[in-house]
Amino acid sequence: MWLSKSLAILALATAVSTLPGPRPSAAAVAETVDEICLLRWVNRTTTRSSRCVECHDGSVVPFVLHRRSIGTSHPVDVDYPTAGGSRGMLRPAAALPDSLPLVEGQVTCTTCHSGTSRYRWRTSMPLAKSALCVACHDY
Repeated sequence: MWLSKSLAILALATAVSTLPGPRPSAAAVAETVDEICLLRWVNRTTTRSSRCVECHDGSVVPFVLHRRSIGTSHPVDVDYPTAGGSRGMLRPAAALPDSLPLVEGQVTCTTCHSGTSRYRWRTSMPLAKSALCVACHDY
């Protein structure tokens, strides 16, 4: 199942890159890719970021993993309990909402993204008023 969906994504990306004339908008491609992205079917509590990067590194789909328009990205595959360091910048792992699962104690792509989410970029929580950010970060 994984291989056939990966091949479907690769076929879509190849088809889009070889279309004559104007290219479809990034939004149109993202909407199509979203329909076949495996995020919808994975177990968010066990899926490592490497599964996401297989496609979302820019080599298969036409956008880079977690790249925002301002050119920053959030670290993934980091040990949550030690990530805040001695500064105490993160809330305790036990205080995180159930919608933000850690995979073996680490922040992964599936910590913040859910295939069933209704929010933009399939975030697990709304980005409005930095709700997703402050669920972990204690500024």
